[in-house]
Amino acid sequence: MVPAPRWTGPAPAGPGADLGAGGDVVAPRAWWPALLTVLRPLEAGTGAVFSLREDAPAGPEPALLTVRQVQEVPGLGDACGAGAVLAEGYGLRVGQGSVQVVATTATGALYALQTLRQLLPAQTFRRAGRGPAVVPPVDVLDAPRHAWRGVMLDVSRHFHGVAWTFDLVDLLALHKLNVLHLHLTDDQGWRLQVDAFPRLTEVGAWRRETLVGYRFSDVFDGRPHGGFFTKDDVRDLVRYAADRGVTVVPEIDVPGHVLAAVAAYPEWGVTGVQTEVLTRWARSHDVLNLEDATVEAVLTILDEVVELFPSRYVHIGGDECPRTQWKASPRVQQLLAERGLPDEDALQHWFTRRLRDHLASRGRTVIGWDEVLAADLPVDAAVMAWRSEDEARAALERGHEVVVATQGALYLDYKQSRDPREPLGPRIFGPYLTELRDTYDYAWPEHELVLGAQVCLWTEFADSREKAEYLLFPRTCAFAERVWGGAPDPFEVFLARLEPHLERLAALHIGFRGLDGPHQGQSDTWWGIEAQAPPHVLLSSDDQPDPVPEPRVSSL
Repeated sequence: MVPAPRWTGPAPAGPGADLGAGGDVVAPRAWWPALLTVLRPLEAGTGAVFSLREDAPAGPEPALLTVRQVQEVPGLGDACGAGAVLAEGYGLRVGQGSVQVVATTATGALYALQTLRQLLPAQTFRRAGRGPAVVPPVDVLDAPRHAWRGVMLDVSRHFHGVAWTFDLVDLLALHKLNVLHLHLTDDQGWRLQVDAFPRLTEVGAWRRETLVGYRFSDVFDGRPHGGFFTKDDVRDLVRYAADRGVTVVPEIDVPGHVLAAVAAYPEWGVTGVQTEVLTRWARSHDVLNLEDATVEAVLTILDEVVELFPSRYVHIGGDECPRTQWKASPRVQQLLAERGLPDEDALQHWFTRRLRDHLASRGRTVIGWDEVLAADLPVDAAVMAWRSEDEARAALERGHEVVVATQGALYLDYKQSRDPREPLGPRIFGPYLTELRDTYDYAWPEHELVLGAQVCLWTEFADSREKAEYLLFPRTCAFAERVWGGAPDPFEVFLARLEPHLERLAALHIGFRGLDGPHQGQSDTWWGIEAQAPPHVLLSSDDQPDPVPEPRVSSL
């Protein structure tokens, strides 16, 4: 199982339970939407039929599966240790032909069923598996170590469509990950409908073409790329994720990384010149001008974001903001004087505090990349530490909540090995290498203010869902193990559990990287046969160029 349960006791005597036979499932009605997210795939994979009911069936035979809500799961705190998130914990016992689950919340019960599902053969993960579905006898107590167990998906650089985002939520839930952080905006595309500013998606959601290769390349694919989430898409996604125990955290990245927005509304930029959405993998010097009208526009956007996303946290980016245009602009220099600000750094800090105050007035907590630390924000602001552990420690020393996203171990756009067959990554090698073991072994600072951690998938080089899945898995499996339970097993023991887990992902048709490297379809390098002569081809008689039409002569 991945992640492994925190505590497994002696197996109960006697047989396990045959889920393939189907049967009654007794559970609180309010929990049914969460439980069905696992029961329905189980039905598809086993051919079973489960009947949900609130009360136990009459007669001496117990229900196949009984889920009980309790005030406290007996023994859970002792089994999982101090600091465990007991509200997401559960007890699972299989024996004598039935399954017993106890939990304090629907999320805990959901995780119990995810564990139960992984006790079945990989064949049952297929859409019509129809294999043996006998669960062995087990006794499990389990709860996560961290409250924030996340995956960040950059949908700006490459947008793989709304449907795949739903599929990704299913994969997070399978691994008991509970945050999907959507990086919705950047220089290369704006991916969220905003009613007040329709050009953000009419213009900002589309780029002319896309760079092929590394950022210093001059080759482009010549194909427009884009797309976005409508408001209905977001509402659907948020509900779908919530049923699976996943919170969707939105990010609107400002005041840098904004060329797509400035292309839509040039008056928000420093120069006011019409530009276009960036087609390269680079950072634009274009930034928001931070005039009062532009700041009000951003606040209006955030109001629409808050209406769509119920997440407590709203991410405002704040990273890698160039000062070039601000320094060169007489109007921005005048703005500094009007606001009594000493320099361009102070201008960004002023803006960050405005966003924090606005979101606080809407009952939300601001979170930003670790550059926001310089803004001297109140301690209720959270920090996503990406550059190094130094920034995480600095935030903790100032009393901020921290989500760890250290690039060296948790950025999944980095290459997975030095194998020359690996597809393109941010650099050829250098420091841009994150192997499976690096993610598994990475132990971030422990502190009561560390909410948890997340892996981040930037998608410059993930131009298809298959490439995104290749970069995500199996490193996300290793991360799930670490963030759920601290990865107590030696790496080799984890690998022994990972191999059958990859069979589950294969049954789900996930394009993961195999432990022995990429296969031919995942690589940018050909290593197949080399023919001595090209194939001879015979063109069809219909395969002719269209005739040139005769010129038309007017009768007038």
